[in-house]
Amino acid sequence: MKLFSFKKCGNSRADFRIVIDGETFERKIESAYLKQKKYICVPGFRKGKAPRKVIENHFGSDVFFKNVIDDMFMDIISFVSESTGEKILSKGAVFMIENFDSKPTIVNVDKADVAINGNVQLDGGLHVNYKGLKLTKTLRKVDQKDADNVIKQYAESCAVLTDMGSDYKAKNGDIVNISFETKIMDKDGNLKDEKISGFENVENFEYKIGSNDFAKEFDEGIKDHSVSDGEFSFIVKIPENHDLKKYKECTMLVKLKINNVRKCEYLDIKDLAAKFGHSSTDSFRSHAMKLAQKKEDMISRKNLESQIMNELINRDGVNEDEVLAKVSKVKQEIIRELESYGITLEQYLNFIGVNEMEFNKQIADDVLEKTAVDNLINHIAKLEGLAVSDDELNNSYRIIALNESGKNSEENIEAAKKKYPENNVMREILHRKVMDKVLEYADINTVESA
Repeated sequence: MKLFSFKKCGNSRADFRIVIDGETFERKIESAYLKQKKYICVPGFRKGKAPRKVIENHFGSDVFFKNVIDDMFMDIISFVSESTGEKILSKGAVFMIENFDSKPTIVNVDKADVAINGNVQLDGGLHVNYKGLKLTKTLRKVDQKDADNVIKQYAESCAVLTDMGSDYKAKNGDIVNISFETKIMDKDGNLKDEKISGFENVENFEYKIGSNDFAKEFDEGIKDHSVSDGEFSFIVKIPENHDLKKYKECTMLVKLKINNVRKCEYLDIKDLAAKFGHSSTDSFRSHAMKLAQKKEDMISRKNLESQIMNELINRDGVNEDEVLAKVSKVKQEIIRELESYGITLEQYLNFIGVNEMEFNKQIADDVLEKTAVDNLINHIAKLEGLAVSDDELNNSYRIIALNESGKNSEENIEAAKKKYPENNVMREILHRKVMDKVLEYADINTVESA
């Protein structure tokens, strides 16, 4: 293999041409033929029995070129990298997510030598124009309905649960303690000798009727039943948008028993206002309105950040080896967490309706996205001289402690530090500071939303 030419062509990419001798190329073609012939059908021959020349005459002389390239791909990329001293991003994974034209292609085939042309992405560092982005900021002015939702959240946070006795019929909003088992029914109503992992036998499960967390039929099946009813059965259709994809045309037979029913009793607004330190209901409503607007402003901010990421993020520039290492680590962390609940990876995959290859791809996509974001944030932070100070870090832990426990004592702060690793908290702070800086440079058009 010889490097004939190498030319950078902007945007951190380069065109190259290498040359291999005809004898080596012929061996590669013959090898590709021997591997692929069993899959090939040619009129007049049994499948897999057609000679190479017949196949080439029928499908074209370049019929095996793609197989040769696939076989030599990593060797070609490594050779170009070593010959030029250039670092090629992702060791060719870039070609898997771009169109086929980006792969090396074979040209000038003759008995003496064969030329292979290609295009690669180089590690030229990030070149991000993050100043002067044109962004659209959507503002929505909240109304009393939004404030009422905030007040409802306050009410739910201090609701009193009252045991209702064995003859009380459960209603929407009640908290039930239930035990149940499920069986799969096919579309003709026949019971299958199969159960959904995680739903075989569930004991003492706390559930709020009306939450519709799984399916509306599940909540409707529990309503108007009591502890004294003992075990009863009902059928649930598995929602089309649920993770249980392999069962989407099936239904579930649920056998369920209510162990306990508790009714949620809420404070009226006057008592609620007093409990949270407000002298009047008007003051409490005003406070709720401000919180609702703050939440809406946070949504608007998230939307701006999404626009920034869509403009600037570069997934192709992520190092493949770095992603693979992180994928393996994340997967092991997930497996350990599942095992802590007594669940195997196989059971979990069966429950969410994906195979392990699809699961690995989901993790890889998440890791790729997160790594690309981190690279962008760190790059801009370096250019702008942004860093996280000890005071900013300690203040974040105080806020976390206050939000989670209502107190920011040293004990609560230490508990927050154990729960949230320092690197993760620093990453969030740096992310916010970088976004603030990009927004300072941005050209923002503000529109009001109904």
